[in-house]
Parts: sequence; C-alpha cells; structure tokens
Amino acid sequence: MAEGGAAKGFKIDVTDFKDTFLECPVCVEHFNQTNQRPRLLNSCLHAFCTACLQTLLTNEGGNQITCPLCRQVQTVRGNVDTLQIDPVRDKLTEYVQMKIEKKTLCTDCPDENEAEARCQECSSYLCAACRSAHKRHRMTKDHTIITLDDPQENLKRGHFCQYHPAHQIEFYCNTDEQLCCVSCCIGDHKDHVVKKLENAADTKRAKVEKKLQLISKASDLTQKALQKGARQKWTITNITEQSEAEINTIYNSLKDAVEYDRKRQLAKFAERSREALATVQTTTRDHQQTMAKIEATQEYLTKLKETADAVEMLQMYPSIIGSMDGITGSAVRQVIDVTNLRFKADATALKKCLSEFTDHAISEVEKHILKVTFDRDSGIRPADIMDYFNRITACSVETVKLEGSNTALVYVKSKGAFKAALKDTVHFINGSFATAKAATVQ
Repeated sequence: MAEGGAAKGFKIDVTDFKDTFLECPVCVEHFNQTNQRPRLLNSCLHAFCTACLQTLLTNEGGNQITCPLCRQVQTVRGNVDTLQIDPVRDKLTEYVQMKIEKKTLCTDCPDENEAEARCQECSSYLCAACRSAHKRHRMTKDHTIITLDDPQENLKRGHFCQYHPAHQIEFYCNTDEQLCCVSCCIGDHKDHVVKKLENAADTKRAKVEKKLQLISKASDLTQKALQKGARQKWTITNITEQSEAEINTIYNSLKDAVEYDRKRQLAKFAERSREALATVQTTTRDHQQTMAKIEATQEYLTKLKETADAVEMLQMYPSIIGSMDGITGSAVRQVIDVTNLRFKADATALKKCLSEFTDHAISEVEKHILKVTFDRDSGIRPADIMDYFNRITACSVETVKLEGSNTALVYVKSKGAFKAALKDTVHFINGSFATAKAATVQ
C-alpha cells in the first residue's frame, strides 16, 4: 500500500527541539501525545498545547482565543479540539519520544507495556501481545504493522481519508481544495479537477516559496524600521535629557534670580525699618526729657503759688520765666510717616533683574552647544558623530541632535577644547569623518 504523501528522504535532527520548537510557550512544558498535543492558531501559526489553549478559551469567555505571543485573535467553533493539530510538531513530538526517551507505551492495553510495533491504519502502538491479537482480529488482520526499530522510518506513515478510513489519501481536489482518496474521487469530487498529491504539493510549495520571499523582504524592511526606531528612541531620550537639563538650568536661574531679589528687597526694607525705628526712639527720648521738665516746673510753680510771699515771688521770677520759655520754645518733633515705609513693587527693576539672570543662564547653556555643518548629506547617525568626536577630540560629547541632512547640534562639556581639537573643521566623507577646511563649527 502506498504511503499517501509521506515525505521523501525524510531526515530529522532534533538536537534542540525538546527545549524550543517542541515546547508550549505558555506552560513551558513539552508537547506530548495526550492532553498537551500541539495545536495551531491559524491566524498566526503559533502553536500551544491543548490544555493551555482550553484555559485561554475559558478565560476569555467567548468563542475566540487571543494569541499570547502576537495578540492575533483566533475564532474557535466549539472547544479547542476543533483547532488543527500541528502535524509537524505532533510528528516530531512522537519522534522525540521514541528516539530520545527510547520508550513508547502500548495504546491498546491497560498494562502500560512497552510497545514494539505500530499499526499504520489505526495509528496505534502495540506491545507483543496486542500485536499478535491485532493480526488475528478479523477487522485488523490486513492492516500494515511496522516495528519501532527505526523511529525515523516509523514516522513515514500513511495518511488516511476521514470519510473512508480504509483508504489512504492519494489526491488533492483543486476545485474544493480538499485532500481525498480514490473513493472520494468517484463520489463527492467526481468531475472535479483532481491532482496527484506530489504534483499538488509542488504547486503549493512554489506559491509558499514566493510568499516566503515577500515575507523575507518584509522582514528586512521591518528590521530596518526597528533599528531606525531604536535610533530614534536613543535620539529622543538624549534630546529629552539635554532639554530637561537646559530647562532646569534656565528656570533654576530664574528661581535664583527671584530668590536673590526677594532677599535684596527684604534687606533693603529691613534697613529702612531700622532707620525709622532709630528715629522714633531718639524722638521719644527727647519727648520724655521735655515731659519730665514740664512736670518738674508744674510741680514747683504749684508749691510757689501756695507758699511764696511777694519778695520770694520776685526773687524766683527770672528763673521761673527762663525755664518756662525753654519749655514752650522747644519744637515738638513729629512722629515719622509710616506710610512711606510700605513696600512698593518696582516691576521695571524686577524685570531687569530677571532678564540679567536669564541671559546668563542661556549663555551658560550655549557654552556647551556646537552647531556643526557638513558638506553634504551622507547618512549621518548621532551615534557615529558621538563616537567620532569623542575619538578624535578626546572631549566628552554628551548628546548629538541632527537638525537637518547635514547639520547637527553637538553638546559638549568644553566648547573651547572641542573646537581647538577640531581646528574649527569637520567633514563627513564616505561614511567616516575626517578633518577638512570645507565644514564649519559655530
């Protein structure tokens, strides 16, 4: 009996299969022939074990599974048993079990005896006793049974029609795009365009190869896009860090300016306040002395009026009049006008102060920025510029930002040392930098 579609020259090297290709990405367990058989998500061709797929389907609570690896959505009609078993991984899993584990159990008896043969029609592994019974049974005596001496040879099995299990698949119906056997060809697929398996497979292989070439091109483009994205991420990160540093420098300077002016105004106001308090204290002391003289004079005159006779009054009159004239003649000092002490904001002075500090902060930032103009567009990358400048100038280049096809802003720690090292010239030729007179550094 023909082997209906078995691969010719079938050879396998499964050295690395057990830990990569034949492992479920979700549970990280190896596929097997029972509850962890590999099944495909046709939406993306990623394979997972049956148990994990059932868990994913249950967790999503609908009729779909979202691939854990690429987030493609696969519609499921019923349970996961309706999903296609991955024939490649399934066959290799079986091979690994026989080749590496060197033990296959009989599937026809409950004794877990080690199998020594396999029925091609039933796909059953048979121990010695079950093999003998299989050959004697009326329904299976004509089945093809092969030994398990060579696991790789054992995998060259036939494929049998799901509608006519006794017949192997030998044809492909182009009309319905279905595999079929001889009985199918004279039945449901009568008068259809039918091809031999290998001819149909060759046609499909050619189409797959063309698609694979397109995918390869798409892979190259995607890889370049990823690399460009990585460079852009690097550039954005560096520009962000540099810009944040510049913003902090400028606004910290503004904050320092405001703080400086605040302290200056407070000191100025404190001095004015001290001067005003000293004036008030001096005036108060003078007024207190005058008041004491007044009180002494009033007290003496009261006693004089009560006790002095005419002679005594005339004797004391010059002294009394002199003292009283001294009191009435002294000017009473006015208390300082406190309304003049109130703070009055000087917007012009404040703006001038802020402007001076801002100009200083910006000049400090610009001390570390060089504008380099190249002769022509040569595919300059920031990483190339940083590497080259650091190499030829021994200066620390912190960030490079491209402004155009041939212009870059270079952020360095020492602008003077950088320009001196370059001798004011820089040139980009054939993918590498070299000193030349044609470029400018500002």
